[in-house]
Amino acid sequence: MTQSRRFSAFIDQIRNWTSAIKDKQYRSLSTGDLVSPSSSSKPSEFEPDFMEMDFGSTPTTSSLPAHFDDCDLVPMEFKKNGVKLLPQGSKQAEKAMKNHRKFGSNEELSKIKMEDIHKAQSWFFVDIDPRSAERILMSDGFREASFLISYFQQKYVLSIWRKNKVEHLVIRHYKKKNGSTGFMLDIDRSFKNLVELTEYYTKNKSYVLCTKLSKGVSRPRRNNNQDIRSRA
Repeated sequence: MTQSRRFSAFIDQIRNWTSAIKDKQYRSLSTGDLVSPSSSSKPSEFEPDFMEMDFGSTPTTSSLPAHFDDCDLVPMEFKKNGVKLLPQGSKQAEKAMKNHRKFGSNEELSKIKMEDIHKAQSWFFVDIDPRSAERILMSDGFREASFLISYFQQKYVLSIWRKNKVEHLVIRHYKKKNGSTGFMLDIDRSFKNLVELTEYYTKNKSYVLCTKLSKGVSRPRRNNNQDIRSRA
């Protein structure tokens, strides 16, 4: 009789537990809109890899803009009144670059500010981290030896797609005795700017860069008739 009562109590306990589980909602810890760590919710005793969620509250990711990954593609400035595209280099620099490509002359480039020369390049990005650079390269179709150069945390970084992965190489920049700036990948070769550097390595391999660069991944051009972000 005692064993029968214990068994009945055990069955009732299981039924109560099952009923309670059905009334609760759980969400994987891997999702981005979980409750904050300071929340009073605790992982279930029976499901340690899940966290109980209050789906009536606002998810923590709700403040992110739609298609926020697109913001990595172009330099932007975020302000209270909205998003502003940063200048992509002066018109003078863009004109000098066209003449440089057409006639191979560096005379006009020497008169332009270094930062304007770099910003005039479609493959030059400002303030994007290595992970964002990887996403941009992969979005270009996994082209072998495609590349971009970013300026991040006061460092110039060459990111290149090679053998189904992204490699990041820091480009050393330094001041010469005459006050000009030099850019180096290899210790035995210096360049006046990143344009000369990329042009050289599209034609030559090196000890550090054991493949030729193919084509730079370009920033998308802004269409004045459309929003800067894609729409669903």
